[in-house]
Amino acid sequence: MSNDFITPSNPADQKKIADAVVEAFNSRQRIAAEKDLIKNIRDDLKEKFGLPPKVFNKMLTTYEKMNLEEQVQETAAFTDVYVAIMKDADTTVKGFTSEQQ
Repeated sequence: MSNDFITPSNPADQKKIADAVVEAFNSRQRIAAEKDLIKNIRDDLKEKFGLPPKVFNKMLTTYEKMNLEEQVQETAAFTDVYVAIMKDADTTVKGFTSEQQ
């Protein structure tokens, strides 16, 4: 532990620090509960609809950031680069026919 911190002698300041620690702890508890809720939602969708967790996570992140157009562009750019680079690595790029290459 660092010796750079000098514990306040004023009881009011000590209480402010203690209250802040308790508030931060409570915040961590809420975060953990929300993460559990998201996990339960993800698991429920997988069980009921077969939605892969990876797809749910991507949908959630895209919705949160409201960046579907950016995701579409990034996917298209990646696909173009991958097909161009990998086309000679095998006779076909897995998942693409020769007409798509």
